[in-house]
Amino acid sequence: MKNNKKQQNTFLMRIPNTKAGQRFYAQFRKYLNTNSYGVDRKATGPRLNGEFNSKMDSATSVRVYLQAKTSKGLKQIDLNS
Repeated sequence: MKNNKKQQNTFLMRIPNTKAGQRFYAQFRKYLNTNSYGVDRKATGPRLNGEFNSKMDSATSVRVYLQAKTSKGLKQIDLNS
């Protein structure tokens, strides 16, 4: 039987989309062990002009996802396991 359960991504943190938040994100990436991990970020905020997703320039905050590097590429880390 096929499992139709969608993977639920859990985010590591939510940071404000301000100058201070951007500096924090830059420092976080600077000190991240890039041999083992990658990060993905998604905008959260209003969707303008019927856009499907929020754009980074109009976002009120940014969700940061930590991903493990595997032989098959980046894989979302499940913090609930």
